[in-house]
Amino acid sequence: MIVSGEKALSFTQRPKAGINTVLAFGQDAGVVSDTIQSLISKWKKLEKGDLEIVRLQEEELKKDPTLLAETLTAVSLLGSKQCIRVRLSNESLSKQFINLIEDISKGIIYPENYLAIEAPDLKKKSKLRECFSSSPDAACLHLFADTEDQIADYIKTQLSNHNILIDDLALELFASDLPGDRRLANSEIEKLSLYAHELDRSINEEDIKQIAATEQPRGADDAADAALAGNAGSANQALDRYLDAGGSAISALRTLHFRLLRVIDAQSGARFLRPPVFDKERPAFNKMLKDWNSTRSNRALSMLYAAEKSCKQAGISTEAILKIVIDRISRRLF
Repeated sequence: MIVSGEKALSFTQRPKAGINTVLAFGQDAGVVSDTIQSLISKWKKLEKGDLEIVRLQEEELKKDPTLLAETLTAVSLLGSKQCIRVRLSNESLSKQFINLIEDISKGIIYPENYLAIEAPDLKKKSKLRECFSSSPDAACLHLFADTEDQIADYIKTQLSNHNILIDDLALELFASDLPGDRRLANSEIEKLSLYAHELDRSINEEDIKQIAATEQPRGADDAADAALAGNAGSANQALDRYLDAGGSAISALRTLHFRLLRVIDAQSGARFLRPPVFDKERPAFNKMLKDWNSTRSNRALSMLYAAEKSCKQAGISTEAILKIVIDRISRRLF
């Protein structure tokens, strides 16, 4: 079964009974990820909150082709269920997932748990897409990037979830600065939410202009790109300039995270990168594509998550953590 656009989003709010295996794909990885998260939240409610999330990496599935089916059919001794979450960077594992769906259809295996798969934009001739689309035992969600109206509605909803109101003109101004990239939008919404904490009024145009006027100094992008390209000297120089200008260590970590996701998107065949790769950046970006395989990327992402968590603990120097992370990524020491 395949559903697209708004119907796909509706499916996540009212999952069809009996369909516990879902593939979601689209151009905007952020929209795909958010949609899967929404679906998992609904599944969790169906299980009355008793749903364990299990993340399986591509490398794990390549090393052990039986792992996916074994995890999907595993019965918990405590009676609780699991949700297996898999992010695919390409279609190299298509055969494994196709075989799984075929075995489910034939009654060879019976899923005891849930399976949620995130994939890049799949073409109509994709065998993986075709398999999930034609199967009565699985759902295939084709998702699209946010339009200008949709991103404005999304911003308003997310702020409302934090009990934050925003004036119409301020919303229009804020939304106009956001490209059609859900991950970046989420990051900017988080910044706005922190700004509006205990503001005791609606966010107005002047607030948006004030935030824009006090943006972090430039340099985090340069440091991130140099580190990902393996140029430790340039990365440290750019980082020093950024910190000397008053830049935030946590913001720099998030910038590095975002730039790494951009490389991962390019490797998965995304047709539109945000921001785009300009001609002068192309040689360094091509080097990143060669250097960052899925195993290395997953390790770096894990290190970034751990580093940001450490930065939020009292008594720890955030700048020291940032410098260690930049150095280790530059030198591939992880």
